[in-house]
Amino acid sequence: MSAALGRLFYRVSARTGNSILAIRPALPVTVRLGAPARLPLAASRAKSTKAAEQASTGETAVKSKAAATPKKAVSTKTVTTKTTARKATGAAKKTGAAKKAAASTRKTAATARKKAAPKKSNAKTRDLNDEEKAARKLKLEEKKAQATRKEKKEIALKPPYKSTSRVSAFNAYVAESTRGQSGNKLISAETAATWKALPDSEKAKYQEIANAMLEARQVEYKAWIESYTLDQIREANNARRWLKDHGVRGDTSPIKDHRMPKKPVQAFLAYYQQNQDQFPGATTIEKSKAAGASWKALSDAEKKPYRDMAASDQQRFQAEYKAATLSV
Repeated sequence: MSAALGRLFYRVSARTGNSILAIRPALPVTVRLGAPARLPLAASRAKSTKAAEQASTGETAVKSKAAATPKKAVSTKTVTTKTTARKATGAAKKTGAAKKAAASTRKTAATARKKAAPKKSNAKTRDLNDEEKAARKLKLEEKKAQATRKEKKEIALKPPYKSTSRVSAFNAYVAESTRGQSGNKLISAETAATWKALPDSEKAKYQEIANAMLEARQVEYKAWIESYTLDQIREANNARRWLKDHGVRGDTSPIKDHRMPKKPVQAFLAYYQQNQDQFPGATTIEKSKAAGASWKALSDAEKKPYRDMAASDQQRFQAEYKAATLSV
């Protein structure tokens, strides 16, 4: 296109319903040779519209293809799960570390408060005078003694009858007279007077009843003894001796165990048994005192036979005790 032709352009506007064409001169446009010509505004708009339609058509085709081809969501889901797990683990670690730090801080603060706090002094003990302290000490000792007495009483055992108990004809008569009565069975003066008025034949009958009662008691006592071992009976007798020495009321008489062998003789006792005739006319206490004085005056060579006798008897006791223990 030449430069002369490019100086004049006409724009034709057509309006709907109007057959007359209006021809107006267009603005002058300078066209350089060798450069691309600029299209009119209407043509430029048409070209832009067509390009937009083609782009829209291509995008729609791409979307349709993408919809037709399913994406692989497994890898995305796995990555998301792993990321979430890592985040959760990190949060848990941070929470645990924070808790440990808080606990350590609380412990340190508590230790500091404990060290800073003054120690509480025992004001009751400090304010007590000597008399009150002595009374308190006595009370504690009495409490310990009471606990010891209770323990000794449990060890001492409680037999059904005393080993030294006896049943007389009068006891049999009282038992028969008060049979069926409730409460405390006291012996009245009338019962005693009635017993004295009984003939000898009646009293002999009650004596037979008493002997039968005594025999039944002995059988029961023997069965009770055999329900314990020799060591238990020995410990019970030691506890009874302790209770008697400390003035505790109750049955403190020794329990007689028919299974226990005869106790071994001591050296002094062996000497006393052989020489008690040297003190004629003297009482038992006087004989013991005189024998004790003469025993002290003996030399070791003179005491040796009696000590050997005691050692031999001790061996006899140990053997018999062991045999009795094994037979239980």
